[in-house]
Amino acid sequence: MTDTADGKITLAVPAVSDGTVETIAPDGTTMGVALPSTKSVAGVESAAGTIVYPDAAPSTDLSVQPTVDGAVRSLITLKDSKAPANQRFDLDLPAGSELVATADGGYEIVERIDADTSVAIGAIDAPWAKDAAGNDVPTTYRLEGSTLIQQIHVTSDTAFPVVADPRVSFGRGIYVKFNRSETASIAPYSDAASAVVAACQKVPNRVRNIPVRTICRGTLGASSQSVRKTFKDAASQNRCVQIRLPYAPIGVVIGWPEWKKVAC
Repeated sequence: MTDTADGKITLAVPAVSDGTVETIAPDGTTMGVALPSTKSVAGVESAAGTIVYPDAAPSTDLSVQPTVDGAVRSLITLKDSKAPANQRFDLDLPAGSELVATADGGYEIVERIDADTSVAIGAIDAPWAKDAAGNDVPTTYRLEGSTLIQQIHVTSDTAFPVVADPRVSFGRGIYVKFNRSETASIAPYSDAASAVVAACQKVPNRVRNIPVRTICRGTLGASSQSVRKTFKDAASQNRCVQIRLPYAPIGVVIGWPEWKKVAC
């Protein structure tokens, strides 16, 4: 029904509820999310651009809402207690990628570059749900093969309708892990700027045509003293270091770098 573009990311929203929402990056990378419908219902577009599929499943309305940052939200409205508590989303991930659980209950979509470097090319945000009274409704994700299942834990006290909101987006960061010997080799640098240059040598020169090594030097340079201290402290504790560089497969770099000590 609708193709919505924000900059260089394209979101293709299906005309009917049993279709697939597709996110397309400019390099051709695609990611698909099938809606948890049980019948084919034509979508209706609102003035705000949200596509609504009424009664696409028992006592359930589905909606698809493209966001300005290139993500897509799949709003689920459970209208009464007869609505399924488990909502199933079949995922079509980019070739060579996998889902990695995050501490907040969501997932990152990760592509491995080498043994120590991975690119998080997308994310499924932590699940949430609210009832008609504005109360949080407990909800969790689990995986069955390539199917993401959101379980919404309603009770006799839950006020319907309940709205849940899975959100899938492209772009997160490049993760580089330094092993013990690499951490120890960078720790002795007395000049913070030189320590940053040495650390960034481990970063791939380019990822999907983005010059990430150059970005590494530029973004870490402003905090070089903190970066050097992290390596020094990690080496003294026989630990390792992980650096995350902001990255999105849309021709731009967003966010701020992060670095921390990690277990080896």
